[in-house]
Amino acid sequence: MKGLDAATVFDTLRDYFFRYYETPFALADHRLELERRHLLDQDGVTWREPWLEPLRDFQTTGWSLEDSCAAAAAPEELAQFARAGLVPPEISNLYQHQAHALEAALSGKNVVVTAGTGSGKTEAFLLVVIAQLLKDSRSWRGQGAAQDDHWWVGKKKWTPQRAGESGHEPAVRALILYPMNALVEDQLIRLRRALDSAAARSWLDEHRSGHRFYFGRYTGQTPVSGDENSTAQLPNLREYLRGTEARHRRATELDEEAGEEGKQFYVPSLDGAEMRSRWDMQRDPPDVLITNYAMLNVMLQRERDRAFFDNTRRWVESDANHVFTLVVDE
Repeated sequence: MKGLDAATVFDTLRDYFFRYYETPFALADHRLELERRHLLDQDGVTWREPWLEPLRDFQTTGWSLEDSCAAAAAPEELAQFARAGLVPPEISNLYQHQAHALEAALSGKNVVVTAGTGSGKTEAFLLVVIAQLLKDSRSWRGQGAAQDDHWWVGKKKWTPQRAGESGHEPAVRALILYPMNALVEDQLIRLRRALDSAAARSWLDEHRSGHRFYFGRYTGQTPVSGDENSTAQLPNLREYLRGTEARHRRATELDEEAGEEGKQFYVPSLDGAEMRSRWDMQRDPPDVLITNYAMLNVMLQRERDRAFFDNTRRWVESDANHVFTLVVDE
């Protein structure tokens, strides 16, 4: 139906529906079929008249991404890192509300973005989060964590994901809250592309000594329950990680066959910036934590989750330039 107008599409779909309905419920008397069609084929019975909402294009700044970041007094590296996965190459400049949100947030103001679907609200807050991470990470010394310890292979003991890391204090620098898990899952795909793409890893290897901007989903779906002392859960975590690694390997192979990065972002990568499990985050809280209101309420009451709050408090209090960012989405 490519190239058809909305009214023609609606009429075609309505016709297809009645063909489907009348095939298994055909009547021998053609007049009865026509009478039944007349009773059913009415607005408010089996269909509703379509409503069309024309949307105006959102206004752009007319500036390059680099100029918009500079005007907002963002770190000079922001545009470069954003091009590694957050802002695709075909987008030449920001929407005005994205640029205004970036400038206002970096000047210390609280920001509310109210815009329609497809308006780039995710980019509006992730640009701010990444800008703050870039500022903070300039002081990180040492090196990033070793990522080649596949402890879940064989009978090895659990090893914290960020073991061997130095100079990067584990703390929640940005908390992204959602009302439901489905929205959390969608955001993870964006974060994998923005913070853990091949281009993002390469940039961090070159400019941040192999450090990563860690992010993690902490909800009821995050493996596994309990803490690192819950030995009964160790086989479950090992099995989950084995399965995840196999799925990511297959997704990467499909991407390589297609000559693009796409499918791999639907599966966690175990050797990058995404935190693997609750145990890893309880030991070393991620820079960006994604969760929902219900889970946050539970975390505030549990002893094993205290590191999220204690570490973050120490990090905020250690330097007046440290800024904790709270994002309430949807």
